[in-house]
Amino acid sequence: MKWKIHRGYLLGILVLILVGGILYIPKSRSFMNSNSGAVSGVLSLLLVLLYLIQYQTQKEQQKLMEADHRSVIEVEDYWTEDEKIIFQLSNFGNGVATDIELVSLSVFEDTEYFSPGTMRNRLTRKSDDPDRNRMGQSLKPGEGRIAFEALPSIGFELNSGQIHRCGFRTGMDELHTEDVDIIRLFYYIRYGDLLGEKHIFPVFMLEAEPIEKRRKFEQVFKEAGQVPIRLQIIGEPKISADDLSFNLSDVEISDRRTVV
Repeated sequence: MKWKIHRGYLLGILVLILVGGILYIPKSRSFMNSNSGAVSGVLSLLLVLLYLIQYQTQKEQQKLMEADHRSVIEVEDYWTEDEKIIFQLSNFGNGVATDIELVSLSVFEDTEYFSPGTMRNRLTRKSDDPDRNRMGQSLKPGEGRIAFEALPSIGFELNSGQIHRCGFRTGMDELHTEDVDIIRLFYYIRYGDLLGEKHIFPVFMLEAEPIEKRRKFEQVFKEAGQVPIRLQIIGEPKISADDLSFNLSDVEISDRRTVV
């Protein structure tokens, strides 16, 4: 990249020298008058090349700036505690990760009233000291194995197109009432960066039977077939980081268990 920048400077200096020589050296002015078409063409070509080099240099500088501010979040571990799910997160990027969230996608066979939908829950720092509890949703560069917690919930799409959001226990009970035999809950981590971009990646899939027992999330998590998506045992839904729209074309949607 340094060579590209230097090359741009050299080409600019060359153009200035040529223009200066043409304007201030009498023989050059005479030559220009007799060959004005060719000289104009050469100068135009040099200016176009200078513009292209400057444009490419700006693009490279923009990429470097983005790399300097890009955050890269990875999940080191995750577990449950009562109604909450805990993620141990690390930031291996160069920028701060902001607005960290847990996104869940509920996948099941459509019912008379419900169809698959998404739900967002804040992921906040977990602290064992209530007097020093930091509720932030950010992770600085280099911070590693920081515990973040969220209270999972479930979201469905109604026939009207609106999203119906409810707590985990209530959601499972409502699916049971709608005679849903199997629900697959796909969990993702979503976060932003200082450039205003959103990022999302899958963590695990939870497959469970919505039986009406008001079971806590921790109990369902332990009893159900829970699979880290990174193992690629099944295909995960593609979901947009910006608006959380999703594509279920590669996902198993049936009343049969796929994980034992």
